[in-house]
Amino acid sequence: MTKFLLLTTHQCRSGRQADLERLRLSVSTAVALGAPIEHYILLQGGAECPGGPLQAHEHALFSPHTMSLSLARNTLLAAATVGETDWLGFPDDDAWYPSDFFAVFEDAIRGCPDVELVLGARSNAPASSSSAPHEGVDGAKVIRLASSNSIFIRGRIARLIGEFDVRLGVGAEFVGGEDSDYALRAFYVAKGALYFPELVVGHDDLRGLPADPWERRRRYLPGVLAFSKKHAGRSTAALTHFLRHLAIGVALLVMGRTSTAHILKPAFAVWRTSRI
Repeated sequence: MTKFLLLTTHQCRSGRQADLERLRLSVSTAVALGAPIEHYILLQGGAECPGGPLQAHEHALFSPHTMSLSLARNTLLAAATVGETDWLGFPDDDAWYPSDFFAVFEDAIRGCPDVELVLGARSNAPASSSSAPHEGVDGAKVIRLASSNSIFIRGRIARLIGEFDVRLGVGAEFVGGEDSDYALRAFYVAKGALYFPELVVGHDDLRGLPADPWERRRRYLPGVLAFSKKHAGRSTAALTHFLRHLAIGVALLVMGRTSTAHILKPAFAVWRTSRI
């Protein structure tokens, strides 16, 4: 039977215990309504899962140390039993789902048998939807919309593309870009990909980030440049993305808000991998 496999990583000293409790409750509610879900949770730096005892659909992994976001997700991927028709999602510990999210998801893709990559939307006040009309996507739209909280890929695709790139993401060599990289690699090999704007996951994308948009750009510039440079030779959309963010880097440099190394290191990164 096709399942949803949700992979979440949680740093036990992050102060997000209440957030993880909310995520667990939203998933448990969906399970109670009949959604076939297995939820894998990696607890870093602790051994107690916020929100009470584990339920039958939950699986906890433990690490005494913290690790980068990509490495944590790869640990979860290695632990999960992934069937070819299963759907994988990667909710952050501060994400959550409307109660009928998975039922609407299943209804939405029932008439789209070739779809293997689904892009949804995010909101800090997600509303339930009785239907989920879809739009086609290209590489540019995948780059613009991809977020770990709202991408879902078939198990077959997960097996093909392998792990998240450990050089990208929070705590890695280049901060950011890991979810865009993963989604674009999935897009390359998926039989079909669709965007469902009314399939909305709960998440406040700006929470914990600087109010100044230029500071937000500066923080994630290395990951964005590194990711788009990695794909620039294969994707016109990625090349355009790279050049646009290179210009943003130059603007930050002129404003005195970043260093030359902050731009040049990711811009000239060498990728020695044949993985999709």
